[in-house]
Amino acid sequence: MEEHKENLRLLAIRGATTLLKDDPKELREKVIELVTKMVNENDVKEEDMVNFFISVTNDIHSEFAGKFVRETYPSTPVFGALETNVTNAPKMCIRVLLQCYSKKAKNQIRHIFLNEASKLRPDLIKE
Repeated sequence: MEEHKENLRLLAIRGATTLLKDDPKELREKVIELVTKMVNENDVKEEDMVNFFISVTNDIHSEFAGKFVRETYPSTPVFGALETNVTNAPKMCIRVLLQCYSKKAKNQIRHIFLNEASKLRPDLIKE
């Protein structure tokens, strides 16, 4: 395993999405869509994942967002938190930070911002 990591560097992939309503089914769909896209677009293997850090806005309380990440990537630790309540911040927003090992350079990472969250960091979105 150490040989495998020798040519890899620790990187962080950012992602975010929003919900239309606080509903466990929609939350599950949006979280899985987001993390799957983050992983697939950056060619990350589960064995190279270090952890997921997830924050949600205070208007999402029907279920833990991290629950759906754990179901999808059961061998990877997940930590969840409540996002700071800031005026004019996006509502119903889920933010994800995936730390992983990768052969890619930082500038090759594709950060994923979906739905209304695409307004958060337009500078990081690559077409």
